[in-house]
This record gives sequence, C-alpha cells and structure tokens, in this order.
Amino acid sequence: MIYKIGNRKEDLDGKRIRKIASGSKGDVYQYKGEAIKLFNPDEELPMTEEVASYLTGIQTSRILLPRKLVFYQDAFRGYTLRLVQKKGNSKKIIALPGENLVTNAEMIEQDIRTLSDKKVLLNGITPDNVLFNGRLYLTDPAHYKLLELYTTTDLERLNKYQFHVLFTELIAQELRKCNFDPAVVSYIRDLLRMKDVDQPTSEFLKEIVEPKDTIKQIIKKF
Repeated sequence: MIYKIGNRKEDLDGKRIRKIASGSKGDVYQYKGEAIKLFNPDEELPMTEEVASYLTGIQTSRILLPRKLVFYQDAFRGYTLRLVQKKGNSKKIIALPGENLVTNAEMIEQDIRTLSDKKVLLNGITPDNVLFNGRLYLTDPAHYKLLELYTTTDLERLNKYQFHVLFTELIAQELRKCNFDPAVVSYIRDLLRMKDVDQPTSEFLKEIVEPKDTIKQIIKKF
C-alpha cells in the first residue's frame, strides 16, 4: 500500500518494513531507519492530525514525539518517530547506580518542562509505552493532549506527577518480575510515594539513593 510520509510516497508492503511493537490503537514498524506508528484503520484515531502536526514542531530528547505525518488516501493515519534501539545497557532500572537514575529522571524532566511550556499534557503514559536500554524513553505520544486553559506551572506539576507515578510503577514492575517479596515491593512503592508533590523526581532520588548505590542495594538494608 502506498502511504505519504511527509512529502514522499512510500510503499509500506514488503521486506523493508518490520513490525516492532503492537498496541490497542495501532502498531509500530521499522522502516528505513525510522519508526512508523500506524493507527488501526477501523477505529477512532486517538490523536488528531492537528495535534500530531503541532507536536512535530517541538524538540525533545527522551520523550519521543511525531516527526513526520503519515497519510493513506489523503487521510491521516499516523506519524514517524525517532527509532530507538532496544539494545544497549542491559541492566534493569533497579540495578542502575543512583547517579544514573538521577540523570535519566533529569532528562525526562527537561523534556517535561519543554512540553509543559507548549501546553502539552502527557496523557496515557504507562509502563507499556516505555523503552529502557540504559536510557529511559517515553515512546508513545498518541494520547498526548493540548490543554490551553492550564498555566504552564500547573501543567508542569501535573506532568511531573504523572511521570513520578510511572517511574514508581516501573520500579515495582521490575521488582515483581525479579520475584522480590511483595512486602519489599510495597516498601519501595511507599518510599517513592513519600516525595513531596512539588519536588522533582530527580531531586528526591538524590535523597534516597547514594550516587553509587542501586535500588537493589536499598532493599538489602530493608
């Protein structure tokens, strides 16, 4: 099938395209060094063409945003994204030294500041829409919204809160997958929930994890 990607036409059938992720609203493919999100044709689109186009004009590093819009028979069907390889540092988040945890959180928070200034709400961020290869990425902007009525300060506070909830769940999820005792998972979850609402996640992590320690090492003290 012939799609229009930005200003070029591409036949997305054949060996050069490969599915790399599936979701409830569509699939993600790798094609010519890009990731392409194509929405399911039989369902209501989770994002409008206008919002997707707006997001293409924002520069971020760890929160992936649409780069070029994708059309099929003149209808908006998706967008391209920066392709991030899953290969990299194979460590889990809970095995990262505290200084690396802080750096990852700071990078996300910088992007959150940028997006909040542009009135973007990070709606629908879940562990399923995260890629970690030693660096943490938020990978699916399909449900992001524009909230013109919010002040940038209020929107940044809300976005940072949602990121902290996501970060907490990522840690808890890894602990469960590593078969840690439920009491340990609850302890770490409660510890992370102690963060003050206006305190950045990165600053809170500096308080609870030493630069060379890991979440696993915190657990050993429990």
